[in-house]
Amino acid sequence: MSLYRQTKRATLRCLRACGGFRIADRLVGHGLQILCYHGISVLDEEHFDPALFMTPESFAARMDWLARNGFQPLPLAEAITRLQEHTLPSRAIVLTFDDGWFGCLNGAFAKLKSLGWPATLYVTTYYSQHGDPVFNVAVRYLLWKSAVKVLNLAEVHDGLEGLIDLNEATQLAHTAHRIVEFGLSQLTRAQRRHLLYALAQGLGIDPVELFERRRVMTLLTLAEIQRSASQGVNIQLHTHRHRFPLDDDAALRKELSDNRSILKAYGFNNLVHLCYPSGVYAGRVLPLLRAVDIETATTSEAGINFSETDPLLLTRFLDSTSIAEVEFAAEMFGVGEILRGFRIGRKVRSLRANMTARRHA
Repeated sequence: MSLYRQTKRATLRCLRACGGFRIADRLVGHGLQILCYHGISVLDEEHFDPALFMTPESFAARMDWLARNGFQPLPLAEAITRLQEHTLPSRAIVLTFDDGWFGCLNGAFAKLKSLGWPATLYVTTYYSQHGDPVFNVAVRYLLWKSAVKVLNLAEVHDGLEGLIDLNEATQLAHTAHRIVEFGLSQLTRAQRRHLLYALAQGLGIDPVELFERRRVMTLLTLAEIQRSASQGVNIQLHTHRHRFPLDDDAALRKELSDNRSILKAYGFNNLVHLCYPSGVYAGRVLPLLRAVDIETATTSEAGINFSETDPLLLTRFLDSTSIAEVEFAAEMFGVGEILRGFRIGRKVRSLRANMTARRHA
């Protein structure tokens, strides 16, 4: 762990001990916290990418912490309405999940059902529709998990070549990028699946056990998404191909239209809430979103939402395995929001000072 991270956690523990968390809660506790989760591990994914995956046990511990400390999960639509009407209960939160990773079904949604808590699942439908592993993430995972030290790319797929030292981190990252770019630009869906299976076998990994039996690196199927909805999870939009083309309105409309039409075919309605894929958005597309009946949209930017927050620019806290309990508590009680305000204030003051200095130079 870095010295900065150690110092931050020690400072937060001192702040909590002297009552700072309670003060922050009184100052900003009237706002709405939206939490974001991605994947729940079914094997060892939290070690591969702790920012993306969390163990079922860690997720359950987070939910138990929220329950012990009086946080009140609300459905997304109700929470936004009550936020704007100034009728939120104290410590109101919304739980959201991005993408629709398979592990969420038993690793998160079952826990929420036992608590009687609502959640929103933003579904990207391409992989849910086809059932293939998520190509770009699966490539990186296979290289990370490799049981061999050297890989001959020419034996994996025509069009690839080179001997790769899998112990060298820079070469490993470059190889992952090469394979992903090659697959996405040159191959069909069926060919990408074949490449993944061949890559796994070349790395000494059983792709059938990994992708089909264990369901590692796969999303929920549309039938499994229906099961999630039966457990109290609200299904909403995350684009079809996990793309948000900012410079092509027609392509953006198609992403949203395809996403909606596939979900509607499986009985999901009132699809008016969006999560920006990879946090990509721009102010210029907000009128387009309103024109296609998007009522709220969540970003990947940290922050508490208040009544003046634009519903198409909702902020969230991205929880993950790498966040310690004291850091999670600090965010939930509003310490993070206050510190961000101080940082923004300092930045604004610095910019104003620089502009004044230039004018008088």
